Amino acid sequence: MWLLLGLVGCSASRIENGVFYSNKGYHVALPLAGWQVVTNREADLVLEAPSRHAVMAAHASCGGVLPTRDLPILARHFRFGVKEIELLERKLVALAGHSGLRSRFLGTLDTARVEIEHYVLKAGQCVYDLTYSAPPEEFSKGQEEFSSFVESFALDAPR
Repeated sequence: MWLLLGLVGCSASRIENGVFYSNKGYHVALPLAGWQVVTNREADLVLEAPSRHAVMAAHASCGGVLPTRDLPILARHFRFGVKEIELLERKLVALAGHSGLRSRFLGTLDTARVEIEHYVLKAGQCVYDLTYSAPPEEFSKGQEEFSSFVESFALDAPR
């Protein structure tokens, strides 16, 4: 699960008053109690609920070839490393005024079974990923918090 998610320290990204502001032009509200920021990962922001073995993440990839890819291809790229995938749901959604794709699936990462909910959207030269993963038996306990996390996602005004 950890290879999918992480936090890269960057001086321009910050957390203020319960909101994470990315240097890549977006912000998202942090969930309340029970979640802690994890550092030294590969995503812009990673939050962990250790008692549930659950993880939420936000990440943007800007430039390069990714923004030219279709949403289903981007969603498939996200699943690299996950085995025994069982797609539970996939639908187009609107997020921050842009078209996105929401996927929910079961899979095996390393040797652990996980349930993952993933949103991907494109805006300008960036691809944005919002993710929640937990063991299937713990998944529903954080789903409402993840929904609030996703609903708080917004693109910052260009400078």
